[in-house]
Amino acid sequence: MLDVSPTLAKMHALKEQFRQIFETTKSWGDSITKLLDWMYDACSYFPKSLGTIINESSVEA
Repeated sequence: MLDVSPTLAKMHALKEQFRQIFETTKSWGDSITKLLDWMYDACSYFPKSLGTIINESSVEA
């Protein structure tokens, strides 16, 4: 399936990158940098998900 659809392949790769950020990053600063880079790459593929991430990060506890 991923060979047939370049868009689906990119979305799958981005999903895996997102998972890796949370599974492998040890420092807070490094994780923020990687997440911001991921968000930039993912904005056209996952606009609603990014909207949720941004909205949730601005909610005060």
